Amino acid sequence: MDVVPDLAAALPVQVIAEILGVPPPDRYLIRKWTDDILRFQGVNKPSEADLSRAQDALMEMRAYIKGMIDERRRQPRGDLMGKFVAAESEGQRLSEAELINTCVTLFTAGHETTLSLISNTIYTLLANSDQYQLLRQDPGLLESAIEESLRYESPVSRQARLMTDDTELAGKKLKKGEIVFQMLNAANRDPAYFTDPDKFDIQRKKNRHIAFGNGIHFCVGAALSRTESTIAVGTALKRFPNLRLVDDKPDWDVSKRNSRVLRSLQVQL
Repeated sequence: MDVVPDLAAALPVQVIAEILGVPPPDRYLIRKWTDDILRFQGVNKPSEADLSRAQDALMEMRAYIKGMIDERRRQPRGDLMGKFVAAESEGQRLSEAELINTCVTLFTAGHETTLSLISNTIYTLLANSDQYQLLRQDPGLLESAIEESLRYESPVSRQARLMTDDTELAGKKLKKGEIVFQMLNAANRDPAYFTDPDKFDIQRKKNRHIAFGNGIHFCVGAALSRTESTIAVGTALKRFPNLRLVDDKPDWDVSKRNSRVLRSLQVQL
């Protein structure tokens, strides 16, 4: 099987779509739109084709969300979109523009990072047989294994930030108005904090990673992503105890510059 489409992509899309109230026949659209948008993000000089594809996807997604909002106004529902619309209608909470932009973010981020976490964890465990055997002997290490996967192969490898003031960092002058990148994967292997940072260790004790960001930018879906990944990875390893890689070399999707995500993960059961 290919873990990416058959498990890692299938589950998170269904979950975020169910939460927001997207009907089953339309749920494939979320993955399509997200792929087109993420292939544009983080590219220093995107091609005209990439720009057009991302713009088209964004416009289609916004129009679809606007349709969902209008429908919830006519017929209120108990899903998250319905609750957003109820908050918007009460005023002083969410404008329609804010509501649409929030939903774009939830659609885009609500499944891609979890897809990555599930597939990255399975790949990294299978590629480190000693850690895989350790987890099989002690399933209670699963939560720790998920956290170590978040540190070792963070789903979001980097994030752009706009400098609001001049400052200096490690002797480098950063000017107001410049775009800088937070390199999350590098931070999560910082030898000044992590012992033996390039080792995948599911028993790691000191593991205060920043895979989900920090402060006001902390991922709103962190708890959901951890829960989905723990269930998916734990169930897969339990049902397929002889799971093994077809190819040791990972097939990273390098078209998504801000993401650490596998394009495919072929395994034998």
